[in-house]
Amino acid sequence: MKRLIVNADDYGLTPGVSEGIRRAYTEGIVRSTTAMMNQPPAARELETLLQDCPALGVGVHLTLTAGFPLLPAAQLPSLVSPDGRFWGQEHFFAHPEDIAAEQALAEWHAQVQLFTQVTGRRPDHLDAHHHSAYASPALLEALLSLARELDCPIRAPMNDSETTRKLLAASAVRHPDALCLDFYGEQATAEQLQLCLEHIADSKFEVWEIMAHPAVVDPLLRQVSSYTAARERELAILTNPEIAAFLSTQQISLASFNCL
Repeated sequence: MKRLIVNADDYGLTPGVSEGIRRAYTEGIVRSTTAMMNQPPAARELETLLQDCPALGVGVHLTLTAGFPLLPAAQLPSLVSPDGRFWGQEHFFAHPEDIAAEQALAEWHAQVQLFTQVTGRRPDHLDAHHHSAYASPALLEALLSLARELDCPIRAPMNDSETTRKLLAASAVRHPDALCLDFYGEQATAEQLQLCLEHIADSKFEVWEIMAHPAVVDPLLRQVSSYTAARERELAILTNPEIAAFLSTQQISLASFNCL
C-alpha cells in the first residue's frame, strides 16, 4: 500500500491560515504541516495546534523570502532589503547564487530554535517557503546539513538534476520518494486531486507528498499573500468526505513524515 503525506504549508502565516490547516486535519486528509516561524502569529498558533491537534505532524517551513528575519538584519546582508525585510521571491530567485548559504543556515537555525522553544520538541521535517532552500546547490547543502543535525527528513526537491541527486545520495537524509505539486492555483480542484491520487496509486514510488495550502481567508492573508481564494477552495476539497472515500479505493494510506 502506498503512503501519502498531505502537507499543509504556511502554518502561522495568519490566524486564518492556521485555522484552515487545523480544520484540514481534523475534518480532512491533511496529516502534516510546516510552520513559518518568522511570522508574528506563528508562536501563538503553534500553541493552539499543540492543544487542539496534538497528533498532527509539524515541521518548519524555512523562510527566506517573506517577512522579517529572526536574526538582526545586519547579520544577513545577502538576504534582506534596505528596510530589513527579506527580499521577495522575484529578487531572491533572480540571482540565488548571490545568497550566502552560511547566512541562510544561521537564520534557519534561529527559526528551528524558536520552534523548539514553543513546542518543546524538534521539527518532524523541514521544507522551505517558495522552495527557497532548493534554489542553489549551496543552499541545498545547507538544508541537508541542518536536516542531518536535527536527524529529520526533508521535502523531496522539485528539481531532479544530477547535482541534486548526488547531494541527496551523499547526505543520506530521508525524504519522500516523490513530490506532487499539481494541487495548486487553478489546478486546485477535486478532479485534479483525484487525478493525483490515481497517479500515485499507479506509480512505482512508495511514499509521496502532496503540497497543499488550505486556509480560512482573513484580512491579514489578503495583505501578505496573493494566493488567497484558492486556499479556501483547497480547504473545501481537502475536507470533502468524497475525497477521503475516493482515497480509500486507491490503496493509499495517509501518513506524516514520521513514516520515514
